Amino acid sequence: TQICWLCINALQPIVPCWKAICDDDAAQQMLDELQRWLNDHSSPINWKMARRPLVARRDGIKIVDCDACRVEPIANALAHCADYLRTANPDSAAKVILEVWGAHAEGCWPEDEDRSYEQWFIEVALPNAYQCQTVRKF
Repeated sequence: TQICWLCINALQPIVPCWKAICDDDAAQQMLDELQRWLNDHSSPINWKMARRPLVARRDGIKIVDCDACRVEPIANALAHCADYLRTANPDSAAKVILEVWGAHAEGCWPEDEDRSYEQWFIEVALPNAYQCQTVRKF
């Protein structure tokens, strides 16, 4: 359960970048669905769809330009997170963290956050995951 929360928490500061680049807020909606399910396993979720990476679109067209390196890791991390929540496959949990780090390296990080992602991960995401709770929304 703590690793589930770690995956959810790791995504919190990165996912808002999706809305800044894409036409929709599908990434935030997916993260919210996964978090709702984690809080209440009776919450409905389409696991088949959740475990597939979202398609990032701008002006109705799939993003394939330089912004793809920002949104694709978010889509992949969400899909891996859903896979971990569903299967408890440790490879999926590791891939969440790896993809989130990739999105961060490409600039998906809140401008008002003073800490590095690494520092935030250690000081905020890990302790909250240990307590099986989410971090604040970004």
